[in-house]
Amino acid sequence: MPESVMQAGETTQFLWQNVQAGTLVMHLPPQYAEGQEAWKNFVRTDGLNMIHAFFQFMDMAAEQKDATYPVGDRPHKRTLAEMLVKAFAVKRLTMQAPEQPIVAAGSMAARVPPRSRGPMMEFGGPSAWRPPAGFGEARVARVSQSLEAARAEERRAAQRRAEQQRAEQLRQWGKTLGLG
Repeated sequence: MPESVMQAGETTQFLWQNVQAGTLVMHLPPQYAEGQEAWKNFVRTDGLNMIHAFFQFMDMAAEQKDATYPVGDRPHKRTLAEMLVKAFAVKRLTMQAPEQPIVAAGSMAARVPPRSRGPMMEFGGPSAWRPPAGFGEARVARVSQSLEAARAEERRAAQRRAEQQRAEQLRQWGKTLGLG
């Protein structure tokens, strides 16, 4: 469990444990009611931006009819659910003690003034969530590969059409010349 999740309290720890068990909980049980409104607001603001980055999750945040969202064995779903809970933990830590350092998993504690934490850390206002390092590059690489594959297929199809047209022209010339 990341240190930010542990420091953010029981609600965030509950969310993390459920993600690890394969479920993203949207509606918290009564014992975690104090965090329900903050969690709901987070999912609809900063969380929604994260969800848009993983467009497969758009229905989860938009409809919010179910109390849980199964993440199952799909790595990208689990990754998003973990990112949501971690970001929520950081936001709760920021709200609880704005002058306290934020400790991310695997990093050293450093005192960071609240204004320098960036727009994602501030509660309210437009969200400025940024995908994790490497996320954009990986996605761009996949899109580039897809585009290149589509272009290659288009070139092959154009070559086949050109060959078919050339064969048809040769047949027509053969008929015109009385060759068959």
